[in-house]
Amino acid sequence: PASGWGWLLLLAGLGLVLLLSFRTIWKDSVQLSLFWRCWLVALRLGVLFALIAIVFNPHERTQKMSFRPSRVAVLVDTSLSMRHPNQLAATNASSPASRNGASRMEAVEKLLADSPLIKDLQKNHQVSIYSFDKTLVGPLHVFQKQNATADTAKPTSEEQARIPDQPDWNTLLQPQGLETRLGELLGQLMREINGSTLSGIIIATDGASNAGTDLLSANEAAKDSKVRLIPLGVGSPVPPANIQISKIIAPTDVQFGDGFEITAIVQAVGMPGKNITIELLRKAPGEADPTVVETRDVLLPTEDSLPLDIKFE
Repeated sequence: PASGWGWLLLLAGLGLVLLLSFRTIWKDSVQLSLFWRCWLVALRLGVLFALIAIVFNPHERTQKMSFRPSRVAVLVDTSLSMRHPNQLAATNASSPASRNGASRMEAVEKLLADSPLIKDLQKNHQVSIYSFDKTLVGPLHVFQKQNATADTAKPTSEEQARIPDQPDWNTLLQPQGLETRLGELLGQLMREINGSTLSGIIIATDGASNAGTDLLSANEAAKDSKVRLIPLGVGSPVPPANIQISKIIAPTDVQFGDGFEITAIVQAVGMPGKNITIELLRKAPGEADPTVVETRDVLLPTEDSLPLDIKFE
């Protein structure tokens, strides 16, 4: 019953049922002795009380509340491409200092160590650091959520005050992986740490040398789990200019005085439609410097990594 009158009517009805049961069994057993009459009444009333207990199911309820902090994961790319410069050097930069800028990993380490990113996240979340290349590693370090009174509370001892909360980022994050399996390992991370308290995943990567499964499946899994994916891109959006002679084709046996052909296969990235000069050099035994045999001015193709055959006769 939801009201006091409902309880009153219920108790009155139960009392009436008990009274009628007592009166009926007492009259039916009038020919028995007092002991047996009392025994039968007790049995009848005991059955009724048991039925009432089953219907109402009286029990004591205890309720406990537990609070778990919201969680955020920081996923850092540790592939070899993170050793590349974070910004492309200017084409007219001549000094080594201007060409050798901070690497992409150093930019990520500086962000984690010097910026207020981690501290701001700690105000509302527990922050876990993971790394990935061809495998997922972590958690490498866990920053616990800061309580509201944590900033004002003083350490109880000098030993507690000296405990470092900042990890050695240079030791934890070493670029050494040959692949970047972002889609595959992002899905693995969500399966390992997924739950109602996972708020989001911050991904620090240059996006180079991706392998494995496509990112679309991991993105769909994040949408289904209501997990925000926040990309943190490092490196220049412009691919670095690079040119290489990928292969030399030359005859293995040539007779003296016969003409022969040497073919160089050139591949270039980030230099579409540019003119380059290729020199064929010859160096005889005992000579200090090679001699230029022939020079070719070549126009590179407009498509990156497209092989270009250059023949010298």
